[in-house]
Amino acid sequence: MGHMLRDQLAGRGECTPRHLRIYANYPNIIDFADAESTKPHLNISLLEGETNAVEYPLRVAAFRSVHSLSLYFVRFWIHL
Repeated sequence: MGHMLRDQLAGRGECTPRHLRIYANYPNIIDFADAESTKPHLNISLLEGETNAVEYPLRVAAFRSVHSLSLYFVRFWIHL
């Protein structure tokens, strides 16, 4: 059975993220430059303009032996 990541950020405010990069077991990512130059464990494209909670399916096997997790939201949509 898979787990779901719930996105409650989309559609709120003037800008929302386009992608969520998930880094598992990378305790050395300490700034944006590190996150940009490191391959993410998962790269999830987020829906634009959705105002309700959105669930993104995740495979349990992808997170079996995770000791640390870093989330990096990138490439924002601008809503004018």
